[in-house]
Formats: sequence, structure tokens, C-alpha cells
Amino acid sequence: MPVNSLHLLGHGVSGATCHLCLGIVRQWPAGDHIITTTMRLDEAINGGWDDYPAGDYTDGFKINAKP
Repeated sequence: MPVNSLHLLGHGVSGATCHLCLGIVRQWPAGDHIITTTMRLDEAINGGWDDYPAGDYTDGFKINAKP
């Protein structure tokens, strides 16, 4: 799903602003699915609490779709 097709949501948390990208995936086939997301930072940043060096950050999610 291209990022520009997602809904961007910003909200405050403990004096900081979080930005979330939200989307809905429809008509999943029943069963287990693995979704992998990768975010690439071209340069080091500070997220408000921690420092993150440049590089790829990958997360995996297991989804079980019920019929």
C-alpha cells in the first residue's frame, strides 16, 4: 500500500507529537499473514526521547484473518 494512500494522523503524547499512517486492508484471505514494514532514515534523528542512527528499521506483524 503506497504511503500516499494512507491517512496521516497526528496526536500529542506527553508533550510530544506522534504521526501515524493508517489504512484499511479489505478482503484478506482467511489464515495467517505476515506483514513487514521498513522505515529508512537517511540521517540520524532524535525522536524526542531517543537517538536513532541512519539506516533501515524493520518490523514484522503476524495477522490471522478469520473467514
